[in-house]
Amino acid sequence: GGALSSIIKAGSSKLTLSGTNTYTGSTTINAGILELSTGTGSISSSSAVAISTSGASLDIASSAGSKTIKTLSGVSGTNINLNNNDLTINQSSALTYSGVITGVSGGIIKDASSANLTLAGVNTYAGPTSITGTGGKLIINDTGTISDSSSLTITSPGIFAIETTASTAKSIKTLSTSDGNIELNTNPLTITQGANATYSGVISSTTTAGGITKAGTSKLTLSGANTYTGPTTITAGTLTLEPTGSIDASPVTITSPGILEANNGASVKNVRNLQGTGNIEFPINSSLTVPLISTSTTYSGNIIGSAANGTIILSANLATNVLTLSGTNSFNTMQINSGVLSVSSDNNLSDTLIRLQGGTFRATETFTTSTPFSITTASAKAIEVLTDKTLTLDGTITANNTVSKTGAGTLSINSSNAGNTGITTVAAGTMLIKPAARWSADTVNISSGASLTGTGTVEAAVTNAGTISPGESIGTLTIDGAYAENGTLEIEITSTPNDSDRVAVIGAPGTATLNPATSILSVLPLSSTEFFLEGTEYIIITATGGRSGTFSNVIDTDSRLRFTVRYEANQVVLIMSDSALFLPINDITNKNARAVAEYLGSCNFSNPDFVSVLVSLSSLNLDNLTDALLQISPARFGALQLTNYTNNQTVSKILTDRLRKLYRCNKGCKEDRDEPCTKPKTYEFWVEPFSYFTHQRNLEDQRPFKNKVFGTIMGTDFNFSNHINFGGAGGYSYADIDWRGNLGYAKMHSAYGSLYASNYNHFGFINASVIGTGNFYDTKRKIRFADVDRKAKGKHKGFDITTHLGGGLDFLMNDNFYFQPTLDVDYTYVWHDGFKERGADSLNLIVDTSNFSRVRGVALLNFIKDIKFTNLCISPALRAGYAYEDELSTAKITSRLEGV
Repeated sequence: GGALSSIIKAGSSKLTLSGTNTYTGSTTINAGILELSTGTGSISSSSAVAISTSGASLDIASSAGSKTIKTLSGVSGTNINLNNNDLTINQSSALTYSGVITGVSGGIIKDASSANLTLAGVNTYAGPTSITGTGGKLIINDTGTISDSSSLTITSPGIFAIETTASTAKSIKTLSTSDGNIELNTNPLTITQGANATYSGVISSTTTAGGITKAGTSKLTLSGANTYTGPTTITAGTLTLEPTGSIDASPVTITSPGILEANNGASVKNVRNLQGTGNIEFPINSSLTVPLISTSTTYSGNIIGSAANGTIILSANLATNVLTLSGTNSFNTMQINSGVLSVSSDNNLSDTLIRLQGGTFRATETFTTSTPFSITTASAKAIEVLTDKTLTLDGTITANNTVSKTGAGTLSINSSNAGNTGITTVAAGTMLIKPAARWSADTVNISSGASLTGTGTVEAAVTNAGTISPGESIGTLTIDGAYAENGTLEIEITSTPNDSDRVAVIGAPGTATLNPATSILSVLPLSSTEFFLEGTEYIIITATGGRSGTFSNVIDTDSRLRFTVRYEANQVVLIMSDSALFLPINDITNKNARAVAEYLGSCNFSNPDFVSVLVSLSSLNLDNLTDALLQISPARFGALQLTNYTNNQTVSKILTDRLRKLYRCNKGCKEDRDEPCTKPKTYEFWVEPFSYFTHQRNLEDQRPFKNKVFGTIMGTDFNFSNHINFGGAGGYSYADIDWRGNLGYAKMHSAYGSLYASNYNHFGFINASVIGTGNFYDTKRKIRFADVDRKAKGKHKGFDITTHLGGGLDFLMNDNFYFQPTLDVDYTYVWHDGFKERGADSLNLIVDTSNFSRVRGVALLNFIKDIKFTNLCISPALRAGYAYEDELSTAKITSRLEGV
């Protein structure tokens, strides 16, 4: 047919064309199916194919082979069935096909034409999509997709474009090796790469919504200079950047197991606002710049290169923008141009070099790195260590420009770095120079609130407005240059002469200049348990080039310390002007031990023997110190008082039992209540031995002890009537007291004298006694701690008085069975004479006179059965009661040391 000839397919049935048709007019399918079959069936000469009615279809029969049509258009609801055949579309007019293209393995080829073809349907064909020819675009709009197409190939100048009225996510499968461009406009595109390919076209967008998500396990290599500004997200497989490929304007997120491969060599590429968990790999030595644009990010993936491969460069538009690296990294160089690089472990760092050219290197945890640092540019830069953290630099540090130590933590230098220049400012926290380490610069400035410490060498002119604290504990900080002190010099000391911190100024000019208006010397004792002897000297500053100026003030950090300072031509000497004993009083919980510690600190230290004892005390840990202080104290003499008291209670009980026995076994009083009690014998002599053993633990602030007591009481009863009894008694006891731990012993001899009386009748009784005791003591107190081993002996005497008043009522319950409530009250007064020990030199105690008194009451309910024989009375009893004891005056023993 001619150019004006056209075919219109109408009717619902299928029309199959198997001939090679040559008409050049249009082909319109209004209804039914127009099928192209066999290899010769074609309508390629037809000027256009329009599928104009919903339900109409263009089919290519299975195995019919590739077919070609010219300009395609169609409405929604129509269909093109490719089956397993490819369809080439030579689009000569910008038209839209809104139907659905289907096919098992067939694909679409947009061929030689400059007109655009827009696909608006949800196409499901599974074959490839190719864009070839001299130009023109294959466009998918808001509703159009080619997501099931096995691949997309774009040959320049062909273009694949996504054009929508609102940002709409689209997806394709494998982007094949090709060089035509992709226009995202405002739309994100997911590429599920199923085969390795290199794409050299340019991906562009009109807004930051247009970005790429790389999915699929295969590698997609970008070698074009892409300009899209939307995000790049790598969720699986590998996205590779070639030397000519870039994603410079795109924020990059790598999600594990996705990989970004930097194969760009000498051409530096940007990975803007880098974040995520996937890895970065450097197969060759390449560089990636991480621009942070008004944001902070965290990248926890691993950066994998080698000691020779890979450079990461941080560049931020704001100084506060932070890139946090938290992966396990192995690459060549980390370079900081601006912003903050934040790390918490050496694993987060590069292997070969950290180049600090600007910005801040921040350590958020304590760790050590051996990676060298290079600090060579003039811009502001800092090494920041956070509060309570320590960053230790073991690698070499090359610095010929300014750098600041910031953050409240500690920067520890553990390498020798000579010949550096520039200005180092310790602006905050602490800079620690380890032994054998060296930090060099033209000038080192310590700001107010910051500190410089350590035992290494600072090769610079050091000016301090903060704190210099030599040593880690006791040590010497060497300054090779000049030292100007405008702030605080903090010196630790021990009790040993010249065992103190020191600043040693050497080299040229080797001068130490103290500002008399602002410089402060602060002195700290190293130990909380130490004795400082008056006159002890410490050289705290030496200066080979000379010393000038003085400290404005000397701060004694403990009120017990007193110092003077001697200024010499080339050194400064600290002198202990008043002796002091340092003991951890606040940590001592035993009140007797604490009292001794406070007393020792107030003593005069002129006695050499006493000084040697204090030195021994200062060597003890807290537990041993507490024990030693208790050995020095008079607390163990409380064992004598307790033994006195127990002896008196024992004798009082013997007398009380004696008086009650007279009543208990008086047959007349018990058998016939209408008759008077039977009068006992007028005189009756009696003897009663006694003994007891005591094992006293750490009670009542006593040293543990054991004692053995043996004694005898004898007396005579005078019975003046059938209800009044009077008597007198005397006796003796011996006590052997042994302080546990082989800490000594005491022997006590006691003589007793007593008067007692009772009154009784059928209904009850009342009795009373008074006991006087004379005591004679012989003590040996052993004192053993550290290298001290002494025996303090003493003799003294004392007396005791005990009074007793008791009574009870008798209620006859049955024949010879009684209910008897009783009440007994004892009062005891114990007095010890003062005495002085001998044999322990300065540890001899002068013990003051002491006394104490106690009252004790016992109320009992007694159920008694009298069993009477001719000359014998047995009275078994069941008793329940309550006892109360109160210390009327405290058993306080005070003393002082003889030698002080």
